[in-house]
Amino acid sequence: MALPQHHALIYRDVFLHAEARDIYLLMPTVYYISRNERAQWFVDRLNGVVNIPCGDKQSSPVKNGNSEDVPQEECEHQEIEVLSVVPSVTSPIHESKSAQFRITPETQVVFLAPRYKLAFILDMSPTVANIDIASAGVLYDKIITALTSTMKETIATLLIPGSTTPFSPVIFITIIAHTSLVNCRKNQVLIQGCVLTRDNVDSILERVQHQLRRFESCVASSLAEVVDTKTLEEEDDDEQHLTGGLFEDIVEPPVTPDPAMYLTTPEASFVNMMRYGILALQMLPENSNGGIIVLTDGIVGMPDANMFESLMARLRHANISCSFVQLSASKSLGGLGQVPYPDLMKFIATATFGAYFSQPPKCDPDCGMNKCHHAFLTWSFRKGLSSYTFGDQVNNVEMSQDLIWTDRVPAFAGSDKLQWTPKLMRKKLTERTLHLPMPVVLSCRMREGYSIQEIVIKGESQIEVRLAQLWRDNVRILYALSSVWPLDAKRLCRVEVGVEATYDFLHDVTCPMKKPFNSPYRTAVVKKYWHMLQDMSDTDQRLLQLHSFNTNVIHFTVPESIKQGVPLLIQAANSSTPELNSQFSSKDPAVMQFVSFWKHVLDISNWQKWLHTHRIGLILEHDIALAKHLHVPNSSGRFNVITCRQAQSALNFFLRDWCTFVLVENHLYVKLQYKDAEKPPTSFYVVHTAAKPPCIVLRLGFIGGTPCKDRNEELIILKEHLSQLNFPGQRGTQVEDKGSKTVLPVNQRKPSLEAIAGPPHPAQIGHKPPLQRLWSEIPCCKITRKPIEKMLIKYERMPLTFNFLDCPPAVDQSGHLTQALSADRLAYDNFTILSRYLFHHRWIWRVQSGSSSSSPPLLALGRILSNLAQIRLQEGFNFAHTHCGIVNLVAELRMEEDESSPDEEFKGQRPDVVPSILQYVIFPPHTTTAARDSVSEEDPEFMDAEHAEGELQIITECWVEPQSGVVSDNPPERSFLDGLHFSNIPQATDRCSLQWCFLRSHNQLLSSALKSNDGNKYSCGK
Repeated sequence: MALPQHHALIYRDVFLHAEARDIYLLMPTVYYISRNERAQWFVDRLNGVVNIPCGDKQSSPVKNGNSEDVPQEECEHQEIEVLSVVPSVTSPIHESKSAQFRITPETQVVFLAPRYKLAFILDMSPTVANIDIASAGVLYDKIITALTSTMKETIATLLIPGSTTPFSPVIFITIIAHTSLVNCRKNQVLIQGCVLTRDNVDSILERVQHQLRRFESCVASSLAEVVDTKTLEEEDDDEQHLTGGLFEDIVEPPVTPDPAMYLTTPEASFVNMMRYGILALQMLPENSNGGIIVLTDGIVGMPDANMFESLMARLRHANISCSFVQLSASKSLGGLGQVPYPDLMKFIATATFGAYFSQPPKCDPDCGMNKCHHAFLTWSFRKGLSSYTFGDQVNNVEMSQDLIWTDRVPAFAGSDKLQWTPKLMRKKLTERTLHLPMPVVLSCRMREGYSIQEIVIKGESQIEVRLAQLWRDNVRILYALSSVWPLDAKRLCRVEVGVEATYDFLHDVTCPMKKPFNSPYRTAVVKKYWHMLQDMSDTDQRLLQLHSFNTNVIHFTVPESIKQGVPLLIQAANSSTPELNSQFSSKDPAVMQFVSFWKHVLDISNWQKWLHTHRIGLILEHDIALAKHLHVPNSSGRFNVITCRQAQSALNFFLRDWCTFVLVENHLYVKLQYKDAEKPPTSFYVVHTAAKPPCIVLRLGFIGGTPCKDRNEELIILKEHLSQLNFPGQRGTQVEDKGSKTVLPVNQRKPSLEAIAGPPHPAQIGHKPPLQRLWSEIPCCKITRKPIEKMLIKYERMPLTFNFLDCPPAVDQSGHLTQALSADRLAYDNFTILSRYLFHHRWIWRVQSGSSSSSPPLLALGRILSNLAQIRLQEGFNFAHTHCGIVNLVAELRMEEDESSPDEEFKGQRPDVVPSILQYVIFPPHTTTAARDSVSEEDPEFMDAEHAEGELQIITECWVEPQSGVVSDNPPERSFLDGLHFSNIPQATDRCSLQWCFLRSHNQLLSSALKSNDGNKYSCGK
């Protein structure tokens, strides 16, 4: 692939320009600049000259070694804007005399973004309610104070050093209150997707404080339940001790749940907070720098090695910085034995380019760039290697040049001078030569989380880039790249791998073990270490193979049969390994070489290491009319499922024609990109269709080094073609009559739809509702702005009870139900995470009372549920998931800022708030039993619900993403949601839906059986 022209080492006027100590850059808004492109920008401009006109600290073109302006259309990284430059104090030329600055290897490059997304996680664990002796107060009272100071410091006026122009980025925030109490089912999202400004920060804090008080009441009641359970268990033990077991053959002791079942461990709580933070950032706008800020007392624990490795990989691959604001003192005597774990927080903060605050930040109005600006809004290479700590002993940012974290010796905790420093040792592991240009290897290492430690130019003819990655506490992996200077695309690079760690760690991983370790964590760390080194070597070999695709004609010469759409590999339904298509001969050497090269991209899980990955979310249109047994079982007890064969077939045909060839049938496609048709291809990307219809995710993997501008243009073109892809079948022009097999035109059922939806809306002129469109007018798929597959509620089986929200039971391999949540589980499952994140409302409708002797037929109930699904489809919903008769429909609602927002001056200038995901779940007809759906009379939430054994029910649910703002710009069929907050959407969505269904059913028995007054309907939502 073509590489950018690099600058020469020495320039004629090298000493005529001031050296840049710090340079502040602004990344573009349209697309995201990856870490490797940031590193490439710096390497390409070493000893280059940047020109900033005097008196105008705006961006300017970067000069190359010949002091000539680089044209914007020819500069690959011109989208990165230079904001300001701070000259070196040792520079002989003052800034006022020269506005040209030279970039040296010692220049500190700081990147800023026009948009940020921050997730604040408030740790509401029971330990936060403890008394802090050091501050003579309860730590819970510090949460809102710490949040206030952190948010106000983040949104304060930011003056970039070397510039007088204020920098005001757009900051999206989400605030989550997390508790480790399992039985606390309160929604944990206090606010999501709100744009933080200096005008609305006070109103946001007021809303958060009000919701935090309500959340505190729920936590208190849940904690009281745990305490009562523990007290009851102790009383039972005392009673057994007094009686001496005299009556154990007559009276069985009452079974009380283990109190540990209601409280997760600090390790599990820590993992859950990180998962909530990652989920919250995925719901905020793309192309924004993401960060998680955890406000905690520090009582966290280290997960097991596998969980920790997976967590760090997710944070690094998504480029999410994780910062911590500690509420409590770090001394063990300050919290009555509740000892914080600052080492873990410092390690994660440094390894993810975040920051660690040993105490909440204090307001500093006179500072142009305060501590929170440095911590949350800046990104630099050295930030991922040095201890970036803010504490009460430090006034400014501590930026140590090495990894060593100084910890006070407990015996001398009162002295600031006596410190103990763990001694680190370096060991060289391996050295090898890669037949790859340095930018390619550098791009891969940066995506894996490595950071540039130092750049050294040796003898004017060689450059060495030293990388490092924090792997564990006091352990980092060293990776040095050396090549000729100036860089050349055809030159090789030398790689040296080493490790820097304590003697104990080096002894464990290098010396042969005479006996196994007693600690399972220690054993797992050693295995992970060697696995990491082997994986690094395999990645380098894979890079060499992928980037040599245009050096061998066989690799990019596609056989004619494959060009016609014949897939190269075929994957059977019951197999996970694709096999060669039977149309090709395994004895053909050209075909086998072609297969052996492209099979390296089959491993989707490792794409992030050597490919730039992007995603496109799609919802496919369903087939024909609704199935008869979609909501009720057939004679064999099975349900029909929603299929999307026609839409998926149209998508596969489009991808086959769009790409160069089909690698795996209906799964993987490869497109070769040419700049000159007469020359070999310069790049390629792979398209993979993931997930299960109707929700489809297209994952695009571009070869490493592809400019982000080119990737963004390709994504835009592909999305335009997908949005114009029409439905190939005739589902939109006809509908199956529910009473017979006759197919009726849509216009014959139009009056009934109008009766349900009401009179035509004025905006309906020229607009066709979804169910009245012609087949050629129906889009084959909808492109979603949010990752709906991450938020999708999936019931694998009916819940045991509908009286409260809980995770459905899982099924083991033997077919037995397993416990939904156990005490030794490390983290919540996906359903539990979503149930505490999304706003939930449930309706239970009584169709048959307990005294009724006749029951309506299931087919009639199925017709009611089918009509209900038709109403949702008419309103613009799409089927997202079906299983065991449980149907989930989903829609994206456009949101905007509330017109009643107090910050009138900023209104109209902020960007649109991101959309909100609305899910509507329809359960099959449900019959209650005394053992399965009993309601306790002592439970005040269900005091009014009188259930009888054998009662027939219709159950629906509504799950709403708690997005800030109000709904706007809905189609006419969904205009009744306009102007509503997320908490009011469920009531409006299900209003009169079932009554309309009964009007359409023409079943007098069911109409009389339905009791829709408030006494016979109750909501089980939050």
